[in-house]
Amino acid sequence: MLRKAGIPARYVGALSERGDEASYDHVFHRWAEAFFPGFGWVPIDANAGYGTSPGERGHYFGGRSNRHVITTVAGGESELLDWGYNSHQTYGVEGAATLDVQSVARFRPLLQEGEIPPHQAPRVVAPLLTDGIHRATGLRGLWYAVGAVAVSLGLGLGVGMLLGKRRQ
Repeated sequence: MLRKAGIPARYVGALSERGDEASYDHVFHRWAEAFFPGFGWVPIDANAGYGTSPGERGHYFGGRSNRHVITTVAGGESELLDWGYNSHQTYGVEGAATLDVQSVARFRPLLQEGEIPPHQAPRVVAPLLTDGIHRATGLRGLWYAVGAVAVSLGLGLGVGMLLGKRRQ
């Protein structure tokens, strides 16, 4: 929807550090980023916008949790990892075999003495979003930001309602 409104947007995929000594992730996490002239790529995570107040629901506009290990940007694929949005496997076998495939990610943070684990680190924030946008594009840029917030909140609420209906 951002692209339809003339705002450059891209997909970002990551696995999530869960706060354990080692993490196991089979769900992964995705969000959108919008490009604002003079400011750069701004994360818009509609999935993380939960809470009862508008402030809580908009908490991750322009920021993201510091516990994500980004694996894919743009089209959703990584040539370095031989990995795409849709999981695929390459294998060979001689003779009869039964194959059980499960897509997961496992990782463990390698911390130096005194370092903070990612799940305890402060979230990554895009500071003073509206100031940067307004400086670069004038009032029109501010309306782009307002539109992007509305779109991301609408997507988040829509997904939340769908998930709520599935659980009932």
